[in-house]
Amino acid sequence: MHYNSAPSKAWSAGESSKMNRTKGNIILAWLGGLALLCLTAGAQAAPLNLVTSWPDIQANDLDVSYTAATGSLSVQPSVTLLMDYSQDGTAFTAISNPGLSLSATVDASGSLSGGSFSISGDGTTLLSGTLLDFGYATLEGFATFEFLLNVDGGTLASDYGSRAGMILGGLAQGFSGDFSQDFAINGMMGDTKMVVPVPAALWLFGSGLLGLVGVMRRSAG
Repeated sequence: MHYNSAPSKAWSAGESSKMNRTKGNIILAWLGGLALLCLTAGAQAAPLNLVTSWPDIQANDLDVSYTAATGSLSVQPSVTLLMDYSQDGTAFTAISNPGLSLSATVDASGSLSGGSFSISGDGTTLLSGTLLDFGYATLEGFATFEFLLNVDGGTLASDYGSRAGMILGGLAQGFSGDFSQDFAINGMMGDTKMVVPVPAALWLFGSGLLGLVGVMRRSAG
């Protein structure tokens, strides 16, 4: 399934503008925070070091919750979920009736033992599969979660191939990298892209710059 580049009526101009501004601010915070992460000994981090590439499903207002007693970590949309899709970064199209769910089992050390995900929209499943790995980082009040995904279904599976990555970012809201305690983070932004593992330094600049270019293109449009 391929989306065309025609503007969608699913969002109002105000909603799109608000998402662009919010996403741009958070991505800039990621860039600054992750750069400091390489230099700050006190930062909490166990990142996957993934670089992302197109295509991209972008989402806002995602809630992350974790229950330490069961090791259950989940990602669900809040009351209002907006998602859009770009195959190559040149244009984004809004996804109607969007849905996203991710469930994982993560132990007290932050290690993944299993999980699954599903992304839906336009009346069908866009991507689905299982979780292969999990990483996270926190610094200066911001948190980033990374999920390496095995794609095995959905109408966009041929665009992504067998591997994708979901990266969530936002205010840490009390999460400090400690998986021995329950936590809940509301209103995170997310990108689900095709990913290629590279050394950490390249991931720092590659993923950040690709995200920043995407936001700049959307803002310019």
